[in-house]
Amino acid sequence: MPQTPRQTFRIEEYLWRKFKDKCKRKGYSASEVLRAFIRQFVAGKIKIEDLKVQRSKRGEKLGDFWTAFEEWLKNQNNKDNKNFNS
Repeated sequence: MPQTPRQTFRIEEYLWRKFKDKCKRKGYSASEVLRAFIRQFVAGKIKIEDLKVQRSKRGEKLGDFWTAFEEWLKNQNNKDNKNFNS
């Protein structure tokens, strides 16, 4: 997607590496997963309340977001497997 503007955000390095590794093991790039997540969120299929997002303050860890995102990713994988095996 070379014509798509690049966006930036802050995230702890260890968390980003863990995220990228998990995406790679599932056969996706981090960008593909983030785009899918954002599309689902914008479409209303993911509620911010379900993510248990806490407003972060400067220097605060985003572990709660990661835990909620991992759960969402696992559920998506289960749905994909269910649809694939149907």
